[in-house]
Amino acid sequence: MDNFSGFPSLKFLLTNEYVARHLSFTNAAKYLCVTQAAVSHQIKALEDYLGSKLFLREKRRIFLSEEGQQLLPSVAVSYTHLRAHETLR
Repeated sequence: MDNFSGFPSLKFLLTNEYVARHLSFTNAAKYLCVTQAAVSHQIKALEDYLGSKLFLREKRRIFLSEEGQQLLPSVAVSYTHLRAHETLR
């Protein structure tokens, strides 16, 4: 089996995908059934891990940064593949 210890948490990547889809930490938190603070901490941890800001924060709005725009397609496709194999369990 491959060693994935060098990869970021799947939970953090999926949280990133939800935030990017909704462009809202609060709406993503509702969708994920966690607090807004939990979403914020997960995004911060992922940003720290990657060494890049994924979102630009402006007053009460967020936007995807250039790095966030580059990451999103890969995460979205991976999530789609995982959902497609959900019937295997």
